[in-house]
Amino acid sequence: MAHWTENLSGRRAQQPETEWLSPDAEQIRKVLGDGAVTWSVEVGQDITRRIVERVPVLEDDVAAREAVRRATTATTLRALMLVAGMVERDASLFSAEVREIARDFARRGMELDDLLRAIRVGYAVLAAGLLDAARALLPPAESSSEMRRISVLLFEVQDDFSAGAASAFIEEQSVWTAGVSAARLELVTMILRGE
Repeated sequence: MAHWTENLSGRRAQQPETEWLSPDAEQIRKVLGDGAVTWSVEVGQDITRRIVERVPVLEDDVAAREAVRRATTATTLRALMLVAGMVERDASLFSAEVREIARDFARRGMELDDLLRAIRVGYAVLAAGLLDAARALLPPAESSSEMRRISVLLFEVQDDFSAGAASAFIEEQSVWTAGVSAARLELVTMILRGE
């Protein structure tokens, strides 16, 4: 029996983002079709737009916005795989793209709270996208139980996702802080030597 996610479709034509999409996109394309990949990219864009609204320091940095977009799209793809039953129920939504954006937040001197805010905002947009799609694509008699199942799945993996991102942030922040401290110590030593 076909899963409702096979009927997902985007609102726009496919674009050249296939060059940076995670390998999950190809797996989704094979199982659920091109529409599901395009839908995921669009949800990733929606998440990014909302995160930039809530974390304004990202607004003027095109490279940072694109990195956030890669991470949000990778997360959307993984969430879609989870909802479609393509991965185990306890599969992680945390990806290399999310690890990199968490580290990038730390390198920019942002606070852990900024990262956690971005995760909360992003998760809300992701959940809304999946729930709205289920409601639109399923008959009313089936959509209620499916929406409940999606909600439970997302709640079950959210803690692991947040913990992975926070851990990557804290690790990078420690490395960055140690580097700054070492540079300050070297500068003080040079001054004391009269160099």
